[in-house]
Amino acid sequence: MQRSTIRIYLGIYLVSTATLTYEIGLTRLFSLAQGYHFAFMVVSIALMGIGAGGALLMAYKRSVEWELPRALSLLAVAFSIVAIIAFILSNQILFDPVRAAWSRIEFIKILAQYLILSLPFVFSGVIISLSIRSLSHLVHRIYLADMVGAGSGCLLILLILSRSGGEWAVIVASALALAASLLFHTPATKRGVAVLLLVVLLLMVALFGPHRLLEVRMSPYRDLSSVLNFPGGRVVETLFSPSGRLDVVDSPAVRAAPGIGLNYMEPLPPQMGFTVNGGGLSTVTSREGELSFLRHLPSALAYRLRTGGEVFIVESGGGMEALSALEHGASGVWGSETRGVVLEAMEGSLLEFSGGLHGDIHIGHGYGRSILMELDREFDIIQLPMTGTLGSSSTGIRGLQEEYNLTVEAINDYMKHLRVGGILSMTLYLLPPPRQEIKALATVVKALEGMGIERVDERVIAIRSWGVMTLLIKKGAMTPREIEGVKGFCNEERFDLVWYPGMTEAEANRYNRFPTPLYHLAFQKVLDRSERASFFREYLFDIRPATDDSPFFGQTFKLTRMGETYESVGRKWGILIEGGYLLPWILVQSAVASIILIMAPLLLARGTVTTRRGALLPTVIYFSSIGVGFMFMEIVLIQRMIPILGEPIYAISAVLFTLLVSTGIGSYLSGYFRVIERYSAHALLILPLIILAYLLLFWGVAGWMTGMGLASRFLFLFLFLFPLGAAMGIPFPAGISLLSGKMTGLIPWAWCINGSFSVVSSTLAMIVALGSGFQAVQGLSVLFYLIAWLALVRLGNAARGE
Repeated sequence: MQRSTIRIYLGIYLVSTATLTYEIGLTRLFSLAQGYHFAFMVVSIALMGIGAGGALLMAYKRSVEWELPRALSLLAVAFSIVAIIAFILSNQILFDPVRAAWSRIEFIKILAQYLILSLPFVFSGVIISLSIRSLSHLVHRIYLADMVGAGSGCLLILLILSRSGGEWAVIVASALALAASLLFHTPATKRGVAVLLLVVLLLMVALFGPHRLLEVRMSPYRDLSSVLNFPGGRVVETLFSPSGRLDVVDSPAVRAAPGIGLNYMEPLPPQMGFTVNGGGLSTVTSREGELSFLRHLPSALAYRLRTGGEVFIVESGGGMEALSALEHGASGVWGSETRGVVLEAMEGSLLEFSGGLHGDIHIGHGYGRSILMELDREFDIIQLPMTGTLGSSSTGIRGLQEEYNLTVEAINDYMKHLRVGGILSMTLYLLPPPRQEIKALATVVKALEGMGIERVDERVIAIRSWGVMTLLIKKGAMTPREIEGVKGFCNEERFDLVWYPGMTEAEANRYNRFPTPLYHLAFQKVLDRSERASFFREYLFDIRPATDDSPFFGQTFKLTRMGETYESVGRKWGILIEGGYLLPWILVQSAVASIILIMAPLLLARGTVTTRRGALLPTVIYFSSIGVGFMFMEIVLIQRMIPILGEPIYAISAVLFTLLVSTGIGSYLSGYFRVIERYSAHALLILPLIILAYLLLFWGVAGWMTGMGLASRFLFLFLFLFPLGAAMGIPFPAGISLLSGKMTGLIPWAWCINGSFSVVSSTLAMIVALGSGFQAVQGLSVLFYLIAWLALVRLGNAARGE
């Protein structure tokens, strides 16, 4: 029996590894197909399936009469098969955000994908909940195997995605589940042959590759699809990394000179491009061609006012801004790039085409503000080119993407690293109705006023062309000579003035005309302290400054004015999806599914579950509260670590690995310390206090980590978060132990409740963060753990018959 139990632990470890590998792999599916990772929805899908597993086990308790190892083995095989089938089916009915602008059937596709992709997780949930119910006295060890396995999946997926696309995550997850089925039940004499066959199967897959049915289908409206549709368009090279798949493309469609003056009539030099996860097309310009076009771009204005200095480029991308800096005589160019795969391409296959550009400049891997702190020097110009949420293709889910390069705190860091008289230059695509351009100014104004600057209006210049707006912020007041230089530049290139100190309304809206000079009027109101608050409140869009606590620069939509927004764009749904209005729809469908999962098994199992009087309500409140509290805290920690670790995938993997492993160890240790008996409620009260302490300590610790190498940051993060994770690992086994006496039948239901409310909370946390910031999410985490403490007291009384 002991040997069999050890095999069960190992099998659970492999199933959990497969589950997390499959789960995170789905984010690559959505990133490639739709342009956004939908991480919150993937978490919701996984947890709903896991919760449904617990619900099914409770509802159909009497039909599961097999020997435990055999049952677990069959369930693992089912997971392996269903994982591949669900991925293939989902790949055929992918939701397309662009089509949603005219076809509401896309919203039905979201629901269909949600349900289909949750099926593999149902089997995973049944495996874990069946093990816990059958071996409830060993719950702390099972929970350890589950959490450590899930943590291993977080590391394994980094290796998979650095070598291949998302389809390989499906194959590896399926193979791990098959290996688990062998551990659960297969006799030792047959296990060796089975493992050998499995290895042969994996080698065949490695040699011949996955079937084309597993290749991710991409929307025809994605940038990569569009450029390849042009005659002669082709993919030159494909690179993989944890941050995404990069495709180098050669196509007649790759031609970019954002907002170039209409007087420029010369041909552009040869250009190639690349996309990351099929979108965000960036151009790479050959230095062998005529580069004079760079002097006719709106972003060239900064070099007209400040020549011959040192330049820093935030998000260097394909290098157009760096090339422009060199063309304008910069004495040195530094920069940053958060996507490691972009640096790999620019320093590899694209190095020769770019004329050795990356050999002449210095680009660091990470967020611009972090690289600036490491360099510890000042610059004459800091450029923020058009990247990420500022891209011209604004269809899709842009409002949900965090952008730590464009927050109040980021602007503050940039200004500190400018020399006196230096210029911060920001270029944005025009996206009517006006919103992101105004939000950019509002963010700048709050940053500068926070630095004690009274007359921000004297430091700001803004111009626009037919397609872009360039915003300049000077470290010091603009001089009359500089203002005349701006006017002359705009007259030469037929650009419109938006704002300069002392500008009149009559000077705006001359060349690329709107019915009214709406950009100038909006800038005037934002720069006027007496009108700013009422303008923010009354404006159709949310143009309040972006901060590190709410880093959603692309989120400019007010949920309360959804109808007006819909009417203002000609009754088109696309802009609503872009702004994040998809979140309430996902929240509603996940909430309905969770309610069904919680209530249905209880009704079906009526009369078959032994429980004590008054235990049902405390069970619901307790397991739901710890599920929501844990998920809220997890999401907050991931967001806090993104600007420190440099790439979202690193933050997700590092935080998840740390929390999963530490909570598993905390659960294991709880079985020895017996806090689950008399003192469990008092021990749980400490957890909200620990979370509050981490809230206060985090920013100081984050500053220490900035100058460390990536490996050191990972290690420091693990050690720093381990005590928190260990404490968060105690509540679940504590509650299960209270039910393991005369209320064992409620254990699968408790598992279902915990998973179902985690489903809802993953989406709810995003809604709260968009509206109130991540500090509010963390505060709610504390509140839910306090509620859990009160519920545990009641549950303990019910378990003792008091």
